[in-house]
Amino acid sequence: MKRGGYKEKYVTKRGAALCIVAFLFLAAITTTGYSVREKMVANPPVTILSEGFESEWVEDSDGDLAPEGWEVDATNPLDERHWSQFDNELFPLSHSGEYCAGVWWSEDEQNERLYVELNLQSYVDVELEFYSIYYWDTAFNDFRNTVEVSLDGGENWAIITSLLNDEEWELGSGGPGGSGWNWNEEPIQIDLSQYAGEPSVLLSWHYWSENPGEGGKAIWMIDDVAVTGVEDTNPPTVNITKPANAIYLNDNKLIPFLMPVVIGSITIEVDATDAEGSVSYVEFYVDDVLKSTDTSAPYTWLWNETAFLKHTLKAVAYDTAGNNAYVELSVWKFF
Repeated sequence: MKRGGYKEKYVTKRGAALCIVAFLFLAAITTTGYSVREKMVANPPVTILSEGFESEWVEDSDGDLAPEGWEVDATNPLDERHWSQFDNELFPLSHSGEYCAGVWWSEDEQNERLYVELNLQSYVDVELEFYSIYYWDTAFNDFRNTVEVSLDGGENWAIITSLLNDEEWELGSGGPGGSGWNWNEEPIQIDLSQYAGEPSVLLSWHYWSENPGEGGKAIWMIDDVAVTGVEDTNPPTVNITKPANAIYLNDNKLIPFLMPVVIGSITIEVDATDAEGSVSYVEFYVDDVLKSTDTSAPYTWLWNETAFLKHTLKAVAYDTAGNNAYVELSVWKFF
């Protein structure tokens, strides 16, 4: 009797163990983790802005005359002493067509700004190009011709290029102006890629003088302004880094295992990157139900809801251009 009872108990335990092993094996082979991301595409540059200043200028938001969709901030009340539309009647000022934008020196104070708003949210590799007439000779160092950018609606401006007193922009042989001028001979090309992904970028041409009255050759003309960029259509990369294939107890990893098994709560961790721009936010789902959104790295969410058996975790990453990719992972959870 003892021997038989022992044998029955042994068989029962062995059978139970085999059932558990079989269950875990089946669970493991049906536990999936995969990501969905569109294929990377190399897009050609497209035109974001093109302005030749040929159309008649109209009143801007504060009543100054400006190209349509642009703004002029004028301190000098005299026409042509703030940003205005110039023709070729006295001098060949335009690079192409009949008109350009420009400002002429004055013996009075000048702090003149011409600017336009750009939406670069969906672009990478952004470049500005324009043609210009300016006198770069260092003798006239009381004047400034600066290209500037603002990301806060014009409250603060950052100089990205100063055309005067900089060897990089000592371009051109002089044209009608003689030595020391770039007279629409060489284009000004400025990389704006650091502002790619920004939804509102004010791009400005700022003419100002520290000591009014110097006058002379300090005029500034610009023409054929073009901003180009590559459309960002490539999604980010996203991976769930925690849980891994292991057993977790109250957010602590105990031992490696065939699949993620979670007992109690756990912090879900996601790695998301974007090769062309930046990640805007990551969404966390359980069985296709949105649970949380994280807008800054490291991207995490504490899963502390009571749940049992198999569930599907999903993380969706969005970049600043609106592209997205997702990853899914099957997890066994208890409590």
